[in-house]
Amino acid sequence: MIWISALLAVGSPGPMPPDPSAPVLQVVEEPGLLLGDDRKLLFALYDDGTVLHATRRSTWTRGENGFPIARYVLTKLPPGEKQRLLANLRPEELHTLKKRAYEGCRSYLTRSPGATTFHGCATDQPLYTFIARNAGSTARVSLYSGLSSTGPHSNRGAAPRVLVRLWDALSDFDAAGEAWEPTSMLVTFRNYAGDIPHERRATIGCPWPEELAADFPSSEQLQTRQVLRVLPQSRRPAVHDWILRCSSLARVADRLVLVRAHDLFPGEPPGDVPLKEPGEE
Repeated sequence: MIWISALLAVGSPGPMPPDPSAPVLQVVEEPGLLLGDDRKLLFALYDDGTVLHATRRSTWTRGENGFPIARYVLTKLPPGEKQRLLANLRPEELHTLKKRAYEGCRSYLTRSPGATTFHGCATDQPLYTFIARNAGSTARVSLYSGLSSTGPHSNRGAAPRVLVRLWDALSDFDAAGEAWEPTSMLVTFRNYAGDIPHERRATIGCPWPEELAADFPSSEQLQTRQVLRVLPQSRRPAVHDWILRCSSLARVADRLVLVRAHDLFPGEPPGDVPLKEPGEE
C-alpha cells in the first residue's frame, strides 16, 4: 500500500504523543508461544491524527530469550488526512461481521490412487487482533496466522474483505517519524488452573521477588478471575527478568499464579488488552 506510506511521510516532523483517548483503529500481534512479553502493537491511529506503528521487522532487536523486541515510530497526519485514511480502510465494517474470529490458513486434502493426504496448517501461529472504536462501541476481530500466504493454504478468498484490506495496508506498515518507547506496562495475575500434582508445585516456577512485593495481589484479590496492575516502564526489566527465569509462574503457599506482562500504548484501556491462558480460545 504505497499510497499510505507516502501519505504519512509528509506528517509533521515533531509529533507529540497522542491525547489520552484510545486508538480509533489498532492492530495487535500475539505470537503463539506463551511468553510474558510477546504482545506487539503493529499499528494504531488516534483521533487527533497521531499514528504509532512498529518498524519493519528487519530493524527489531532480540532479547536475552532470543525473541524479537519491536521498535516503534510516532508520526502525525496532516489535517484531513486521517479522514482520508479511514475512508479508504473502512474499519467500521468490523462492527458488521457476524464472527469475531477468522482463520488466515486453511487445511486441504489431496487424493491420489489409493491414498488421501491431509495437509494441515502449521500450529502455534501468531494471532492478529483488529480493533475499531467509535463513540458507542468497540469491535475486536481476531485473525489466526495472518493473510500473507498465497499458496494452497491461503484463506484470503474466504476471509472478509475488510480483514484483507486492513491486513494488506497495516500488517507491515512503514512510515517516517520519531522513535517512541512504551512508558507503562500491564501485569496480570491469575490463579493457574493447570492440573499439576501437589508434589510438583514446589518444583516449578519460583517465589515473587521481594523488590516487587508491593505489586503482587493479596490472597483475597486472587479469588477473582484475574488481577491487573499498571506499572511504570521503569519496572519492566525486573518483571521480565523474573518471567524469563520462572516461566511466568509464581509460587505462593500452595498455589501457583500465572503472571504475564504487556506493554501498554497511549490511551489503551487495560481492560481491552486480550488475555488468555494456555489452551484458551
